[in-house]
Amino acid sequence: TLSIFLNKKRKAVAAYNAKSHAILFLPSKIPGSYETVHPLLLRNETTKAFIKGLGITKPSLKDDIYNKILPKYTGDKVYGRKTRFKRLMQYYQECSGQELKTFLEEIRGKKILLYFTTAGEGEGLAEPNTVYFPDKTTKRWFETKPGTKFVLWDEYVRIAGRQQKEMLRNFLRALGVESTPRVLTRELTK
Repeated sequence: TLSIFLNKKRKAVAAYNAKSHAILFLPSKIPGSYETVHPLLLRNETTKAFIKGLGITKPSLKDDIYNKILPKYTGDKVYGRKTRFKRLMQYYQECSGQELKTFLEEIRGKKILLYFTTAGEGEGLAEPNTVYFPDKTTKRWFETKPGTKFVLWDEYVRIAGRQQKEMLRNFLRALGVESTPRVLTRELTK
């Protein structure tokens, strides 16, 4: 699309990219480096109505998740993970149907969960389907496998808040965290 709007730096920018995804937003309190319309354009009510009429809005939680948060989860370290995890959980609570399914599929394959092992390997980030809840029974089951990864449950309870423990457990289960050992099948070759 044409670059016809002034952003906050007074540079001409387009409202949408070639795939018709919004890349220009109204100013908001969501932290991040979103491209936003220059505030002076919004002072004129006619211009403001025109901009809103084109579908330009404040960045939504979904925009934040897909444009800012998920791209950060590419390695073994993510800064600001506590705030980001809260936003992921918030989005999980707000989603439903196909949107929820798509969201869960997107993050299941990313190293997003802090874990520990009983071998003392310390903390790290792991994919949800490789981590277990640190229940006594589960930990006992894996005594002979000290490299087994357990989600840092107490840390996530602090992040989510004690009143959200059940929601947190549901979210982690939906991601693939288990309380019981997974049955893995492997085909052996000669």
